[in-house]
Amino acid sequence: MNVFAPSRLFDVRPGELRLFVRVFFVLMLTIAGHTLLETARDTLFLARLPAKMLTLVYVCVAVGMLVITPLNVRLTRRAGGRNALVVSLLLAAFTTAWFRTRAPSATVVFALYVFGTLSATLLIGQFWLLVGSLFSAAQSRRLFGPLASGGVIGAIAGAGAATLLLEIAPVRALLSVAVLGYFSAAWLCSKVPLDEATLGTEQARSPITPELSKLGRDPFLWRLAAIAALSIAASIAIDYLYRARVATSLRPDQLGPFFARYQLALNIGSLLLQLTVTSRVVQRVGVLGLALTAPTLLTLGGTLSAISGASFAVVVMLKATDSAMRNSLGRVSSELLWAPVENQARGRGLVELLVTRVTQALAGVVLLGATMSSHFSPVLLAIAAAVLSGAWLLVGLGLRAPYIDRFRLALSRGSVERDFTPSELDLTSLEMLVEALSRPDANEVIAAMNVLAERKRDRLIPALILYHNDEQVLIRALELFGGSSRADWLALGERLLEHPVARVRLAAVRAFALAGSTPVLERVTTHVDPALRAFSALYLAQLGGKALPDDPLTWELFRTDGPEQTLKLAFIETLTAHPPPDATRILLGLAQLPALERAVTESLGLVGDESCIPYLITRLQFADERLAARRGLVRLGPPAFEALNAALTDAATERRVRIHIARTLAAFATPSAVSALLQIMASDQEGLVRYKALRGLGQLARETALSIELQPLRDDLKRNALEYLRLFSARTAIESDASAASKLAVRLVVELLDDKIQQSFDRLSRLLQIMHRGDDIRTIFTALSGTDRRQRGRAIEFLDALIRGFGRDSDDAAALLRLVVDELPATERARRAAGLVGVFSDARSTLDLLLNDSDDIVRELARHALPSLDRSRTPDSSTRLELVERPA
Repeated sequence: MNVFAPSRLFDVRPGELRLFVRVFFVLMLTIAGHTLLETARDTLFLARLPAKMLTLVYVCVAVGMLVITPLNVRLTRRAGGRNALVVSLLLAAFTTAWFRTRAPSATVVFALYVFGTLSATLLIGQFWLLVGSLFSAAQSRRLFGPLASGGVIGAIAGAGAATLLLEIAPVRALLSVAVLGYFSAAWLCSKVPLDEATLGTEQARSPITPELSKLGRDPFLWRLAAIAALSIAASIAIDYLYRARVATSLRPDQLGPFFARYQLALNIGSLLLQLTVTSRVVQRVGVLGLALTAPTLLTLGGTLSAISGASFAVVVMLKATDSAMRNSLGRVSSELLWAPVENQARGRGLVELLVTRVTQALAGVVLLGATMSSHFSPVLLAIAAAVLSGAWLLVGLGLRAPYIDRFRLALSRGSVERDFTPSELDLTSLEMLVEALSRPDANEVIAAMNVLAERKRDRLIPALILYHNDEQVLIRALELFGGSSRADWLALGERLLEHPVARVRLAAVRAFALAGSTPVLERVTTHVDPALRAFSALYLAQLGGKALPDDPLTWELFRTDGPEQTLKLAFIETLTAHPPPDATRILLGLAQLPALERAVTESLGLVGDESCIPYLITRLQFADERLAARRGLVRLGPPAFEALNAALTDAATERRVRIHIARTLAAFATPSAVSALLQIMASDQEGLVRYKALRGLGQLARETALSIELQPLRDDLKRNALEYLRLFSARTAIESDASAASKLAVRLVVELLDDKIQQSFDRLSRLLQIMHRGDDIRTIFTALSGTDRRQRGRAIEFLDALIRGFGRDSDDAAALLRLVVDELPATERARRAAGLVGVFSDARSTLDLLLNDSDDIVRELARHALPSLDRSRTPDSSTRLELVERPA
């Protein structure tokens, strides 16, 4: 399935056009001026100096950048990104004008070459640093490709102007026109808004030196630095090889026209590449795939050059590939890779100042030594270019994990860690809770006991609390003491057998039964209260492992039980604590009374055998019994699991039961449960059941280390993304018809669609959370709906990088998800989705299509809404509708 269908060459959205056009022309004019300067520089240099002098140029450029970069960083901090670029453009213009007035001696030509390289590096770096502060990560992905084409167009304009000028003027005349390009770019750059272009922050004012240790520890920055070093080294090798071959293949009078025409042809090709390939590549393979394109092509080109013996044609093609990649795909990928890095000015300053320039200097020194050797050969240089490009490719292959981690770190800043597990009580908290046990308010005492019990500190509850006056406190304390291994309460508890309240007396007997205190129970068999005598006898029978006689419902003891069934509930609780062999039979008999069903379910969840499985499955439909029934089914193991699977496929199973089976299967936490849930998600006919299976898988992903196959999840991700786009397109079409959308019946359809759209969005986040357990996907989706533009952009890029892999299927899923989450106007999103989900042109045709929807409610509401489109409102009906729609 081809989910990528570009909507237009330039995806510039409302509110972005004015800023985009300004920076586009700033880059175009800057590159036009540089291309003119570069043509004059190359021609004058190779006409007056030998090619081996280029090695000294590389060293001088590296040393010059070591001096200029700190000055540039200070200028950017003080003046801001926009003003720093304006100043640099003006300096470039004045310096170029000065060179125009000098005679082209060997020294002046050498200095011009160094200046041209330094100015281009500085200006282009400043421009992209400024642009990176103006656009978010998501905007960068869309706009950097078209924006880079501005540089290519500028290069075409500069090369075209150079070609024409060289027909009627000397080479040095190109410098005059270059001055005009730089001045025009500076003037236009001064019109760029300042609000988000200021890069200076307090953090950025710290010295760059401490960043060295950070660079070594940060795998992402380390790889970016390695890529910068390897790419500049490969570029230098290719550049020297190219210029050396040109110098030996052409006469001096042929150099100027050749360079001008070469630049023109190269940049026309780059523009075609930019317009037809770059945007598609970015959307198709993502940022990380884009970063691997240039080194892959250069590795192949370098290898081919070495095999061909560094022939002139192949070397020119290699240089053209390097230049085209560097000005289009390479530049876009570099800027997008830096997008998630905070404090780019400092990080990039470090790479530019130390890594890139040191590499450039070393490459120049190595080349200088190589050219002085008698064994130097252009073939060796081609091999070196291939090896360096191959190393660049290997480093790029390991970018994915640190790139995702960088977005993950940026998105997690400011988030609150939530831990819902009971925390350990400190000494002060314990003192407060123990103090609360002596307060007169019974609710405070019970709350303190509950907190201590939850934190497993119930031994701090003193036995003397059994002297408390409130019966609720006494009953809760007896429950806690009876289920513990403590013995310090037994004497005080026996005293409560004479308590005036019957509930307290029964609670005391029950506590002794739970504690297994046979001597006390034997003494209670002679008590004056017949209920206590009967219960003590029952408890003694249980503790002795004897079966209880007959059906408990026929016992004389229970004939006097009140409507609250106090005696029976007490009996069920004690039966659970010490179950006899026929406990399940007795409990199922007690379940015949509706008032006892909940208590029976809870007891069967703890002591039931396989014969209670059908009963527990039926209790899944009741919210207050569901957890107990689920716990009991899990305890019974494989027989219960098979019974649940059978109930899911049984047409006689009530829907109220069926919709809760998936979550119950998940509670088994086994590989079989994972397989069953995946099968339900893929094939069940009911959406709610599939959703419950999805939640069950989410629980397993969160709480266990069970392996979950990704392909079914990816398929479901695509299905839900398409469903989201279908519903979104339908709603957009209806809302675009104002007269139809104002009708009450149609509005009900829109509200239902809104609800289903939100459900699809929720399913997408849950699926992604299962696929990527280590990430907080909920936080990422929260950022998508937030107001922070940069956080939204980071969230979009994070999701895109997270999903993409080396397979077409994962790329399709990523492209679909991006269409769902990208910042698009509603009509534009619907237009782009039309090829995937169909066209929803207007309200009437959309409602016609919804008549065939798989959801019964959607079909029914659409059926009622269609006739309303043909009815006009009368004044009376309008008044009545206003009353209905008016908020209470």
